[in-house]
Amino acid sequence: MEVFEGMLEMRVQAAGHVSSGDPVATAKQIKSSPVYRDPGVQEQANWLAGAAERLNNLKNPLQCNPPDTSNVGSPDLTGWELFAKLLLWGLLCAAVIAFLVFALKRFVWSKRLERKAKALLDEDEPERTLDEWLELADRLERQGKYREAVRCLYLACLLKIDEARIARFERSQTNWEHLARIEASPARPSDLEFREPTRAFDNIWYGMRVNGSEDVMRFRAWYRQVTESVRAKAA
Repeated sequence: MEVFEGMLEMRVQAAGHVSSGDPVATAKQIKSSPVYRDPGVQEQANWLAGAAERLNNLKNPLQCNPPDTSNVGSPDLTGWELFAKLLLWGLLCAAVIAFLVFALKRFVWSKRLERKAKALLDEDEPERTLDEWLELADRLERQGKYREAVRCLYLACLLKIDEARIARFERSQTNWEHLARIEASPARPSDLEFREPTRAFDNIWYGMRVNGSEDVMRFRAWYRQVTESVRAKAA
């Protein structure tokens, strides 16, 4: 208020001599003064008034009441809302369990397919005796099918081991499964070493690393070694 009274006094002084006894005449004279109509003076007065108000707010910053957070919290759930929430969580857990079961079955199924793909004999392949595998190996070697001839000789070795009751031949098993059972068999002769032929068969049959007739010659030699080993054990 002191600011506005000072400004009013300035305007009165700028307006000239005014009779203090006639308020109406004084007001008219002030309004007719150029100072009263000066927009710069009015703008300055408004700025001073705003500054005074801002200063007054800064003096009492704690007068503004903080927001009431006492009632803030999780909303109360009705019976149906709680039931729906539990049902949703139950469905989510069931979906996760179903996915895990599906993934496990998929993994087991793929492993079975892999094992079946690497089985020594296909399901539709006919049963052959030991002599028939040896005869088929000779025929395939003459045809230049060295890889297939090696397979026949390897199977002949396994049938010879089965014949000696060292480890039973299982047509659905892989070469490494046969080797594991042969090496774990208590009836295996001490001089029967079948790991090197198994590794060579794996490289030739599954790895397609065929050198030709020399591969067939090596497996014929291994078949003779297996025959001599089981014969010595039987004697």
